[in-house]
Amino acid sequence: MSIFLDYIQRRQAELGITQNQIAHRAGKSTSWISNLLNLNRKDIKVDTLIALAKALEVPEIKLISAYKGKDPDAVEPMPQPQEPVMPAPDPEAEALKSSFRVFIQSLPASVILEMVDPMILVQAIRAHDGEEKFQALLAEAQKLKGGKKK
Repeated sequence: MSIFLDYIQRRQAELGITQNQIAHRAGKSTSWISNLLNLNRKDIKVDTLIALAKALEVPEIKLISAYKGKDPDAVEPMPQPQEPVMPAPDPEAEALKSSFRVFIQSLPASVILEMVDPMILVQAIRAHDGEEKFQALLAEAQKLKGGKKK
């Protein structure tokens, strides 16, 4: 008997479940699992292998290895990727940011340029408002700068 079928039957015995239960867990018919175990089918799709692995409560890589004729117990399961932890939004910080934006937007460009390093301002405007708004503010700043020289 193949490594694949041995592995399925071993897991079935370990779990104490019937062929019908495996079929149900995998979303397959009873005749399908019976044919698989008795006829040693070779035409199994990957999504079916994955469903069968879930039904047998084993990592997919182990069942796929057994299907390829390799010892499934010699294969280490791949670590599951961790989902990034996103900090919960802080309502007070968001309100402060919003108020600051309103305040900054109410100031003339000449005042802002006196308060903030121009390169930081450029990066902030481009990131928040886009290139068009940046170019408009730049033009206004150049007009103001030209007016100071006179």
